[in-house]
Amino acid sequence: IPFGIQPYAGGNYTFKNNHKIGYQAGIALMFPIFHNNRFGLSFGPEYCFERKYVELSDHSAQPPYITPFTKSQSRSIYLKIPVKMLCNIYVGPRMILVPCIGLKPEYLLTTTDEQRRLGPAAYSRYNLAWAAGLGFMIKTHFTLSAEYSNDLFENLKDRNIYDSSGAVIGKQKSKTKLLSLLLYYNF
Repeated sequence: IPFGIQPYAGGNYTFKNNHKIGYQAGIALMFPIFHNNRFGLSFGPEYCFERKYVELSDHSAQPPYITPFTKSQSRSIYLKIPVKMLCNIYVGPRMILVPCIGLKPEYLLTTTDEQRRLGPAAYSRYNLAWAAGLGFMIKTHFTLSAEYSNDLFENLKDRNIYDSSGAVIGKQKSKTKLLSLLLYYNF
């Protein structure tokens, strides 16, 4: 893994009853950490647009003439700084696998939902996710990578689920599990 810059872009899918694809793009700065250039460290900014369904709590806040919605799809934009350890594994004369593992500090820039019920104040601004992935080099200038990340902390500040009278009837999980397919360009 030589020193370099890798711009990348791709799509993502959250495992929160979602039926739509999000997208992300970023720049990774690559640093070799051993003299043989087989292991490396990467970090850099990433812009990430995610879609996911969340339970709408506090049905009692709706006027009585509106049927309470049980779920709403949110659209969230994050600024992330992935920090990953990488390794080049030479499988054949022209095949290189690139597994990675790391952490992704996240900052929520903005969020909205279909029903206009959960805004940025309902979410934690900061989160941290762990990430793992496997890529393979295509020719010498491209790497195609599938990456999975999972938040370490809950996204929603209030995770209670309420009935129409305002009584708590349960809790929801709001950690995001994200699967990304990314194409990196190697300078």
